[in-house]
Amino acid sequence: RMDWRYTHEYNQLAAANISVPVLLLQAEFDPLAKTASHAELFTNLQNAHKQWIVLKNADHAALLESARGRLISASTAFYDWLQR
Repeated sequence: RMDWRYTHEYNQLAAANISVPVLLLQAEFDPLAKTASHAELFTNLQNAHKQWIVLKNADHAALLESARGRLISASTAFYDWLQR
């Protein structure tokens, strides 16, 4: 379960300080993860090894929905991309 009292801490993330590869997955209809927040984070990542994928017709629980296969495929494709 999520402790909703501390979600403001996620806004403290300094994207410019992230040096590891990043796969940013966003569900199209996620009411919690806003596109503007994703765009700001993705833009500020200095890492060249980054991808941003929007899972169409998915919600916050994409792993439990019909988008599950696409989420897993995106994750494995990102891993394969890093290995090249």
